[in-house]
Amino acid sequence: MINVKAELMQLGRKKIYLQKCIKVNELLSKYESETSVRKRIFEKHIKPIIFCSYAQFNNMLNEVNPQKQIKEINDHIITLKQKKFRHYYDLFILLFAGFSL
Repeated sequence: MINVKAELMQLGRKKIYLQKCIKVNELLSKYESETSVRKRIFEKHIKPIIFCSYAQFNNMLNEVNPQKQIKEINDHIITLKQKKFRHYYDLFILLFAGFSL
């Protein structure tokens, strides 16, 4: 059961990171032009909102298809929660069956 909790927390952190990646891409597309300098855009428009370093910002830009990854994470979270619920349900049935003997 502890592993499910830890995995849910890990997936939650990854999901938040991917949401930041999406926000960074939106901000960049909003403020970037052909003649702009990315470092200046980062300092002026992105850093005050996202609160990350320039290296983290670059890593966020390299993330492949964050929307698809978020959907996969959501599906996996639902599966884990159902698995966790099933575990508690099975324990309840075992306890209930033990008392009815």
